[in-house]
Amino acid sequence: MEATRLIMSGLLSLAGLSYGIVYLVCGDGRSVDAVWTHWDTPDGCRRRRKRRRMGAAIIVLTSAAFFPGVNYLSPRPSPGGYLLYWLAILALMVWLCGLGLADVLATRRVRLRMLHSMQRKMSDTDNRADDRTLPPNVGGPSAGESSA
Repeated sequence: MEATRLIMSGLLSLAGLSYGIVYLVCGDGRSVDAVWTHWDTPDGCRRRRKRRRMGAAIIVLTSAAFFPGVNYLSPRPSPGGYLLYWLAILALMVWLCGLGLADVLATRRVRLRMLHSMQRKMSDTDNRADDRTLPPNVGGPSAGESSA
């Protein structure tokens, strides 16, 4: 049972560490000039990248702290220290969820801005098409023809 816990916690910690480190080193893999950032401000783009990098750093910290906490930390010598250790990890996880929520809301705001802009362009195009007048013979009888 001890070996299984050691292996499973090691694999989980390694997965979190590798994801976080790769994200921090390689970035998010998207171009700054992505289509949907056209509707975002440069400050909004900078804040989004900062949030995502902070999230990756928190994943690295919690993954690194998870392995020794599960395998080598015991509540018997110091129950207060044990509790404080896991509360700190819990606080980091709550912070990570808050960053994710803030990122979802900011991305939603950008997407709504993009949709409103596209709707305005479509309505402007429709209004210009309505303003055009049709030639005299299109859509009805000509002057020499009777309607009967």
